[in-house]
Amino acid sequence: MKTISIRLDEKTLKRTGELADFEHLERSTALRQSIAVGLDALCKKTAVEKYANGIFSLSEAARFANLSVGEMIDLLVRKGVKSNYSLEDVEESFGRIGKLTGKVKG
Repeated sequence: MKTISIRLDEKTLKRTGELADFEHLERSTALRQSIAVGLDALCKKTAVEKYANGIFSLSEAARFANLSVGEMIDLLVRKGVKSNYSLEDVEESFGRIGKLTGKVKG
């Protein structure tokens, strides 16, 4: 683990101390956990936005959010984001799957 230094305002330090006391943690542990939770949430938010704007594919968004594709689909549905895939894309995917599994000749 690397050590870094950051500047925090008094409100953040106070809240971190309160969390640490409540959870019976060291303040540094409370900060690390808070950063991890916040980073996870921010990556998911960014992945949803980039997918919705056509910048990320579904698999890219899932990878960035550290989710499986199924979990990413669930997140997108909860956020009300419509799929970027057309019916033709889905049919093409099923066709490729069929060829790979030997169920479709072509």
